[in-house]
Amino acid sequence: MRLWGPASNRSPLRTVWDLYCSPAQMLAAARKVLWVAGHSGIPGLRLAVSTKMRHPNLPVAKLLAGGQDKQTIAFEERADWPGRGLAEAHSVTVIIPTRGNAPLLTRCLCSLLRSITPTARLSIKVINNGAALGTIPTLPWPIDLRTETRSFNWSAYNNTAAADAQTDFLLFLNDDIEAFQIGWLDVMLSAAVLSRCGVVGAKLLYPDGSIQHMGVGVSGADAPFHIARHRPRRGHDVSEAEGPREVPAVTGACLLTPRNLFHQLGGFDERFALSYNDVDYCLRVRAAGGRVWVHPQAELVHLETATRPLRTSMREQKLFASLWTASVQAASSRDE
Repeated sequence: MRLWGPASNRSPLRTVWDLYCSPAQMLAAARKVLWVAGHSGIPGLRLAVSTKMRHPNLPVAKLLAGGQDKQTIAFEERADWPGRGLAEAHSVTVIIPTRGNAPLLTRCLCSLLRSITPTARLSIKVINNGAALGTIPTLPWPIDLRTETRSFNWSAYNNTAAADAQTDFLLFLNDDIEAFQIGWLDVMLSAAVLSRCGVVGAKLLYPDGSIQHMGVGVSGADAPFHIARHRPRRGHDVSEAEGPREVPAVTGACLLTPRNLFHQLGGFDERFALSYNDVDYCLRVRAAGGRVWVHPQAELVHLETATRPLRTSMREQKLFASLWTASVQAASSRDE
């Protein structure tokens, strides 16, 4: 299989890719890997040459695939996927908030390196409102590191980062997201570009391989909930769909949206500093006539609440209910 170029192309980046995808061949290529370690810009890569392949900067995502066999998977290669090449045709700004968690951020960034073609039209903005991050990996794409001193407000942080973005799309991504599958960004872009969706989300998995998110459900006065949570990754109809599914909303842990649409709708509502900001945005997209889809062929690991504890603001819960309960109930009545 070609990985971003001819098989004869043995660039340093290609060798880094092999380190992830072919650990069994690692020791045989140790000298070459050590040379690359001094030129890659990824801190600690030199330490990755070990029999256990363990280093916080170079994780190999190990998940338990759902079902009876419980097979362990590392990094998934695939010969083809929906929208292949779209990340090279359409520009994307990836916006990642973090709370000074350098190891977690580095895991996230390095997983982008091994799962997205280096020729993708990508730019990355990291918003830090915690301790200094120190050295972060050097990637093929520009990284803009910004410091936030305001009280934590997820919506405000992301809005500020998105304000001067010039790309076609914005991808809001948590620092506790880890990619283990080649081509996932192309897959999400296939729904956004080819199907003109206003918001696209991904299938997010817990580290044990079960589903954490296949969209967010909204039902009347009840709190929003994650669709298919804790169900097996494979072997269930909701996780086996071949194409994207329309959902009420998706989580802001991985949310792709056209930049122009985001600015037209005023971005995230900054009254929602902690909760409901992502669902509120998706509902506003739907109210404006846009579609919200989740694509099951874009799979990522989500270490939920690894950065911040999961909590809900009562004030924001009441605000969300005042804004959306009536319209959601009306929509549910029409669908019955």
